[in-house]
Formats: sequence, C-alpha cells, structure tokens
Amino acid sequence: MQTHIEPHDGTLVAVVEGRIDGANAMEFQRALHTNLGENKGPLVIDCANLTHISSAGLRVILMIAK
Repeated sequence: MQTHIEPHDGTLVAVVEGRIDGANAMEFQRALHTNLGENKGPLVIDCANLTHISSAGLRVILMIAK
C-alpha cells in the first residue's frame, strides 16, 4: 500500500494505491490521522488505484468518517 496525502484547494486528498488489509490497516489509519490533525476541511480518499480493501480497511474509513 502506498498513500499520498496532500491539501488541494482546502480539501485534503488521500490517494491510496495497492492493497489495504489487516496487515497494513493501522498504517493507513495513522497516515490519515496524522494529516487530519490540522485540516479543518473535507477529506477525499481516492481509491481509483486501490486493488483490494478488506474489512479492516473499510473499518478505518468508517472510523475516520465519524
């Protein structure tokens, strides 16, 4: 999994590539939390190049949404 997170016109854009599964879901969560700390705008997760996401990865997205 590779995650690139950059601000773009007030929106935080996270581009995710590869696989998100139980082995790297916590790494994905840490990357999002680290960058969300100072961001007050919306978050967009670009999954166009994501080849697989397990329930652990979906859980991270749901937790971030709350």
